Amino acid sequence: KNIACFALLTLLCTASAIDWLPGPGGPAGGVRPQADLCYHSGNDDQHWYGASRWAVFFDIGSLYTGFEDLEFEATEALIYFPSSVANDTATATLYDDNPDHQPGDELATVTLSGDLQGWQTFTFPQSVTSGGMWLVLDYATTPDQRWVSASIGEGEHSWWWDPDYGDNGWFRNNQQTGFGAEFLFGLNGVFNFGQAVIDIELVNVGLSGTQAPGSRVSPVYTLRNNSPVDWGGLDFEVSMYYPDTTGEEPYENTDDDIVLLARQTLTDTTSFNIVLPDYPCQFTLATEVTNEDTSGVQANNSIEFRFDTFQQPIETILIENALRSSWPQIGEWWDVQEQLPLSDSVYVLNFFPDVADSLYRQASAWRSETHGLMGYPAAIVQNTHKIIGYAGATQLADSLEAALAAGAADRTFFSFAGFEASKWDNDDIEAILSFENSDTHVLAAYMGGMRFHAVCAQREVSLQSSDVLGSVLISRLTDDDGLTVEALQCDSTQTFAVQYNANALPVISPGATLDQLDLVYWFEHTDSRRVLQAGVIPLNTIDDIAVSVDDAPLPPPMAHLYPNPFSIERPLQISLARAAAAEHIQVDIYNVRGRRVRSLSSTQATTIEWNGRGESGRVCATGVYLIRVTTRHGAMRSQSLRRCLLIK
Repeated sequence: KNIACFALLTLLCTASAIDWLPGPGGPAGGVRPQADLCYHSGNDDQHWYGASRWAVFFDIGSLYTGFEDLEFEATEALIYFPSSVANDTATATLYDDNPDHQPGDELATVTLSGDLQGWQTFTFPQSVTSGGMWLVLDYATTPDQRWVSASIGEGEHSWWWDPDYGDNGWFRNNQQTGFGAEFLFGLNGVFNFGQAVIDIELVNVGLSGTQAPGSRVSPVYTLRNNSPVDWGGLDFEVSMYYPDTTGEEPYENTDDDIVLLARQTLTDTTSFNIVLPDYPCQFTLATEVTNEDTSGVQANNSIEFRFDTFQQPIETILIENALRSSWPQIGEWWDVQEQLPLSDSVYVLNFFPDVADSLYRQASAWRSETHGLMGYPAAIVQNTHKIIGYAGATQLADSLEAALAAGAADRTFFSFAGFEASKWDNDDIEAILSFENSDTHVLAAYMGGMRFHAVCAQREVSLQSSDVLGSVLISRLTDDDGLTVEALQCDSTQTFAVQYNANALPVISPGATLDQLDLVYWFEHTDSRRVLQAGVIPLNTIDDIAVSVDDAPLPPPMAHLYPNPFSIERPLQISLARAAAAEHIQVDIYNVRGRRVRSLSSTQATTIEWNGRGESGRVCATGVYLIRVTTRHGAMRSQSLRRCLLIK
């Protein structure tokens, strides 16, 4: 299906009940609030509108687990208003918590009038003491002036009133509806502490030292005494598990006799080192705090996490832009990204959830739902680094640079090994992509949580008055859950079949050719959503290599690339294991955009060398390149494709 004009299909989706605009950031009003109890950071990051009632639930008992019957006696509410409005009015009310976890009975209320810009103190006519209470602000907001401020955060404690939800309206939670923000609401008062309970908490565990094969690392732990009394005799126990290829028992060790003062938080490094195996590997580190007197150890005393010494680079870093096609600043958003030092290893993939075409919209809605997006614009780097909202070019550039640096430093345990393709008379194509793990030991339980995803994207797209940076997502080539990874254990290979018909893809503009279309793939883990490998294959490359199912080709040429990665000083050797049966061997080298940079050929040699230079003799840029090997014998032809990495 061809879509005549992308701009004609940009209809806005039904808007959320609430929305927000970027705030200036930094301390609200230039000062930090002095609230005795709050969940926000004090930064004026976002300005919210679209509701008339806003709330924060203060769960007092969860703040200090070291006390039973902990309560807070509230005397004032401290709320920040970002804009100046003449003759403004706002009402703050405290409620108890009802069985449905909604505001229940009214406990105290106060109304302020006038110009409310800045931090405002609402002094209640009587104090309210409770272990959990709602602070509700009745304040009808508008998109242009009357806003409620929020700091970027988890959104677990902040709520907004939806009159259309439920039978008679309902307070809905920011976190549960996909918004990461905490409103700038706080309470002043005093805590009423009940009976003390001994609680030692293992807050965090990490590693010091370089995580590389054969290196030494030491666990670093953070312990917190949530109790009002000193506590000693604590042991920090460590057990490390990894795929056992040597017959050794799991590593175990202990730091003992740790003492914590009342309310103390202690971060320390263990007195022992762990020597990691000299081969790439994945590990599970199980840690626990124990004590002879078990009354001092609660359920929050253990942490288990994975780490690895993977060595393979991730071939492509994905930037996904979630944008409304009618957003006025969309060109500025792309200009910021285009000015970043984006190498050939970075691929920009855009999707527009407001476009109404059903085929295109399916893919965009899937990515929006996968990322849990409720607001736009957004940039997502390697699935895990999210930048929501636009607060200016400088902030976007800084955030993207940090995310790209983290993505470039990440490592994985397998690489792209090549592909074969078949074509039917109706132009259906099946591409079989191969991936190999040559030397890394991976935990079987981790492998079971990996999924392979593939999509199709179109480059060289114009959107109204702007040229789209990168490409536009147009179709999914695998289902929502992706394909299961099962056979990428050490020294093994797994293949994945991707089927499509280029004539049926919902291209954005008429006349789009295979030269503008890419197959984009990535592997992610379902728990952490970490991207473990990603890559791009131009569809014209797949079409060139596809063999009709009725042909009888030569066996696929088995090309072995060494060294990989390679450099100008250590050229790439392309060894052909099945070249003896061929009369002619052709090697074509493409960059990830599908442009051929060099062609090499031979009629006798079984090894062909590429020195990293293009046809002009100039050194090619650092990045990933596709090596297409074609062998011919008479009328028979066979092809295969592999990938290499050039490093200057």
